[in-house]
Amino acid sequence: MLKYLLLSIVFIIVYFFFGALSSPIILQYYNNPSTGLNLVVPSFDVIIPLEFARAMIYLFTITPIIALLRRKGKTIFFTLMVFLYIVGGLTSLIEAPDWPIELRIVHGVELFCDFALWGVDNFPRDKRIILESSR
Repeated sequence: MLKYLLLSIVFIIVYFFFGALSSPIILQYYNNPSTGLNLVVPSFDVIIPLEFARAMIYLFTITPIIALLRRKGKTIFFTLMVFLYIVGGLTSLIEAPDWPIELRIVHGVELFCDFALWGVDNFPRDKRIILESSR
């Protein structure tokens, strides 16, 4: 359980890192009523607990997937990354057809990088490590 708590903190750091990199483009669409998108940057009081809970949900979701995969190495990493990107990012971008293409592309790249790094963070050298940490 300690590993899950630490990985959740890492997730929040990664979230802010890639968010900061993409913010020069993304923030022009947030808190700007002239875009008509009604996007608002939430406060830290909302972001921190939300991203922590999101990380824990991802961890509890991917642990059984790792355990069930009969592959090794890069296949597990790629599977985790694609799974997390589709579930945690791509679907939300598809559900926002009124967003400008620039915003969707930048958010898409940001989320892809988040989940690529998240996949590395959760990449087990040995499946037993993940299984033991979930007990």
